[in-house]
Amino acid sequence: MKWYEREPWQTKLLVEINGMEKHYPDFTLTEDDDGELLWLGELVTCKGNDFIVAISYPPSYPHAEPRFWVIYPEIREKLEHLYRDGSLCVHLSDGWDYKRCTALQMVALFQAWLNAYEAWRDTGIWPKADCIESWSRTYEQTGHWPQRIGG
Repeated sequence: MKWYEREPWQTKLLVEINGMEKHYPDFTLTEDDDGELLWLGELVTCKGNDFIVAISYPPSYPHAEPRFWVIYPEIREKLEHLYRDGSLCVHLSDGWDYKRCTALQMVALFQAWLNAYEAWRDTGIWPKADCIESWSRTYEQTGHWPQRIGG
């Protein structure tokens, strides 16, 4: 039985789906060939660039954190903020906590990572983790990005 077919995760997933439909209606939840759930959607950065992205729940979720992927455009640079498999190193400084992390928070954190990536491309300096988390929290709470991202 998959993690999302058992309680309390089945109920949590329904809450997640409702929240995503309300706040990110263009994201869809799908199941891949291996039975992993994926959120697929498009994020637009502060600079107006579009990214097709995926957030995957591993089979061992909630004991393993979700993985974040940029589908298009491909990130070709070698970054210390990418894992060897190409997934993004997106995490909270106080660690992964499945009890308090939601799909909405994951999307906001992903978007903050993309804005940090663009700031790095412009300046050569990766914003500090606490800045990225602060951007993510601001967006999650207000629906708007801070005015001074990356500069």
